[in-house]
Amino acid sequence: MGSIKETRLSDPDSWRHALQKTPMAERKYLQELHDLLLKYKTQWNEVVSEEGRGSGEGGKAFVYNFRTGGCLLYDLES
Repeated sequence: MGSIKETRLSDPDSWRHALQKTPMAERKYLQELHDLLLKYKTQWNEVVSEEGRGSGEGGKAFVYNFRTGGCLLYDLES
């Protein structure tokens, strides 16, 4: 969860770095999480376009890891 906090969706290098320092057993999970967050960002941008909302009115996702019990709020707009 710590490596996810250091990433930004707009910075593919931060995700690449997080994947590289993640143990092999966890890389698939992290890649799936990245793909899911990108999907949520796309859906959020469609809502913003359709409804004319300004930035700062959402675009966030909670990420919960059941193994560690950790939870964080991830900014989809960054």
